[in-house]
Amino acid sequence: MFGGKQDDRLYGDRGSDTLYGDRGFDTIVGDNGNNIDLTGNDGDLIFGGEAGDAIAGTQGNDTVYAGKDSDIAYGGKESDLIFGDKGRDSLYGDNGDDSLFGGTRNSQDGDTDGRDLLFGGNGNDLLNGQQGDDTLLGGNGRDLVFGGKGGDRIFGETDPDTLYGGRGSDTILGDYGKALGSTITTDEADLIFGNDTGDVIGGGSGNDSIFAGKGNDLAYGGKDNDLILGELGSDTLVGDEGDDSLYGGLQNQLISDANGRDLLFGGDGNDYLNGGESSDSLSGGNGNDNFNGGKDDDLAHGDAGDDLIYGDDGSDILCGDEGNDTIFGDRGENELGPVGANGQQDCINGGSGDDLLYGNEGQDTLNGDDGNDTLYGGKDSDILNGGAGDDWLFGDGGEDTLIGGAGSDRFVLNSNSGVDTVLNFEVGIDKFVLAGGLTFDSLQINSTTNGYVLQVATTGEVLANVFGVDNAITTLDFVTLSR
Repeated sequence: MFGGKQDDRLYGDRGSDTLYGDRGFDTIVGDNGNNIDLTGNDGDLIFGGEAGDAIAGTQGNDTVYAGKDSDIAYGGKESDLIFGDKGRDSLYGDNGDDSLFGGTRNSQDGDTDGRDLLFGGNGNDLLNGQQGDDTLLGGNGRDLVFGGKGGDRIFGETDPDTLYGGRGSDTILGDYGKALGSTITTDEADLIFGNDTGDVIGGGSGNDSIFAGKGNDLAYGGKDNDLILGELGSDTLVGDEGDDSLYGGLQNQLISDANGRDLLFGGDGNDYLNGGESSDSLSGGNGNDNFNGGKDDDLAHGDAGDDLIYGDDGSDILCGDEGNDTIFGDRGENELGPVGANGQQDCINGGSGDDLLYGNEGQDTLNGDDGNDTLYGGKDSDILNGGAGDDWLFGDGGEDTLIGGAGSDRFVLNSNSGVDTVLNFEVGIDKFVLAGGLTFDSLQINSTTNGYVLQVATTGEVLANVFGVDNAITTLDFVTLSR
């Protein structure tokens, strides 16, 4: 059936029909137009032609080519194939497992002005926006959605969907458009790919997997337990609710993301945050979180909860904040050569709570802050400040500076571990702890103008220089560390 020129109305009625709207503003219905009582299930082939057409496939597995201009096409029942072709089209799959393409069959035939609107409806649908800035809604069912070129808006809606942004700066939401901060209770798991350029991605409800792709992306995990990879670019990743895993870079370590300065927020839940390459900022939020700063100079805040933080490579600033935190300036297995060669000068702050701090490699600064903290300087010459509370200070290797702060503190001394400087020792309150086989009888205590020198009597090895002591140091100020 050919409509010809003018504005035509074409009805295929029953049977498998081929309908051409041709020129004019046509109304084309594949069956008899009554999709409520119709019992036929024949598949129609419909061509909209030029100008803006209104097309309804109704029942049957229909194939629709909307043609030029801005068309409206409804697939109707069953599994339909709809091409918007050129123009700003609105395509509705309705019921069935439909395939909707905003542009043309021939990818070489451009549709740069095609700002299309695609609705998958019920069923497991395939939506492809192709060229132009499109809006795609998966609807009910397990949908596969490709934004294509242009800045697209993609909504997976209900059920577990797979969403690809394609080229352009896309906005991608795994559930409904109001999923960010909403009260939606769906729990479908979405698979979302941002691909090229800077995307805005929201996982919504469900255990989502988000691969942000290239560009500077903003990704929200939403409710439940999400996996988010920022991949290339300077990304902002927000886990929101649930036990989330956030990676600033890529899983493939062979691909560099050296310029990717990422911002990671864990939000609620027990989260895992990995900065990857470059200098990143990580915030755990509520919950007991696990951090890896990754390469370069990172800033990490544990926030509330009992957190485990590794600065990894670089000169990092690590803050435990609230909770009983365990913090390592870098990985204990790092054997990275001379001090400063790989930037291992970390600043570690325990915050409130009873914290465990490890400086490991490099010349580190450790602050226990509030709580009963334990500080290990590690290799090289470190500064340890216990802060308020009853703290234990282990200088370890290097010539360390140990400051007890308020509270009853313990300064651990060991032979062959460098000469430590002890400040703020309070006689009768603090204690020197002798480790590694040292005893009080093996010591020699010499007074100086500014304090005392503690050394091994038989070898003359200096263990510590003690400054600012108001009263004489006696045997009562020493205890032996039992093995």
